[in-house]
Amino acid sequence: MNAALSHLGIRAKIQAFDEDSVEANACRTHWDGLRDLSLRLHDWNFARVTVRLTALPEPADPEGLLPARRWRYRHALPADCLRLRRVNGRMVDDPPRDGCELAAEKDADGAIVPVLLSDLAVADAIYTARVTDCARWDAGFADAIGRGLAARACYELTGREGRRRRDRAGAAERPRRRRRDLH
Repeated sequence: MNAALSHLGIRAKIQAFDEDSVEANACRTHWDGLRDLSLRLHDWNFARVTVRLTALPEPADPEGLLPARRWRYRHALPADCLRLRRVNGRMVDDPPRDGCELAAEKDADGAIVPVLLSDLAVADAIYTARVTDCARWDAGFADAIGRGLAARACYELTGREGRRRRDRAGAAERPRRRRRDLH
């Protein structure tokens, strides 16, 4: 958060994430959404997880009320999955076009849960996980978050729109530059 304030030319420092200051409140407003969006946009190494997905049993349908299924298998996606990248070594488009489908279903308690629908009996997945521990973040990701927070909180904290536009442009180009550097 303090990096965002620095990008905006604000000298105040945030001492604790949950402190009750104008600066902390402005940054917290955008924190979770920006973090998750930024993780989804790029296949960050620190957030990449490989796992075998858990197959789900067929739902009970004694009255025959459920519609016919297009796919033979259903697999639960992990709770921290922000974006599915690969299944059994194949890239998964966003949204997937063929070979599988991402959906939401209700569990036994009525909660909405994300699932992978496919014709795969076994589904090994690579996905981007929600990483909330800032100490695990890549330096480039932390920089992108700082710039993104600055862009989103700029007007609220400074009343200036021009700096907001410039910071958004810097945040948008940061992941592209990093991708070129990695190849």
